Amino acid sequence: MSHQTRIFDLINQFNKEYGLPNHDFAASPYVEFALGEEMSITLSYDDASDQLIAFSEVEQLNDHPSPNVLKKLLCANWFWQETAGATLSLEGASNQLFLSQKFHAAALNRTEELVQRFETLVDQVRHWRESLQEEQGGAAPETPHTAGLHQITAVENPSIPPMPWNFA
Repeated sequence: MSHQTRIFDLINQFNKEYGLPNHDFAASPYVEFALGEEMSITLSYDDASDQLIAFSEVEQLNDHPSPNVLKKLLCANWFWQETAGATLSLEGASNQLFLSQKFHAAALNRTEELVQRFETLVDQVRHWRESLQEEQGGAAPETPHTAGLHQITAVENPSIPPMPWNFA
């Protein structure tokens, strides 16, 4: 069985465990999950690198973020020490901050491993949202944290921003 087939099967097993429909990977290489109104996490498999890519929008930065905010983000990415192995990145045209992480397909063998990585990414998105809102003088998040993944849903028609890689 190819890694791609195994990863697709693993994601659909994840879907099954959370009462979600199977995803048609022929229709879209992206699988987007929503945690209530709080956030969405998107997964996609990159065949060329044999990696599963997970990403989420974190926060919209101010038009002129302070040097402290920018330094904090750069320092967090230094050898991924403050991001649990993920990478914070900025989409320049919109000032939208993303958190993304790649996982080698060969290292994902059980649904529990995917769940653990998923939960870690969710925790990191929460952490960085709260941290940046404090730094930018904003209020606490308007949406409450979704406890665990029990409120997870599949997004039928995800609106995926332009990505710097090609899955064709």
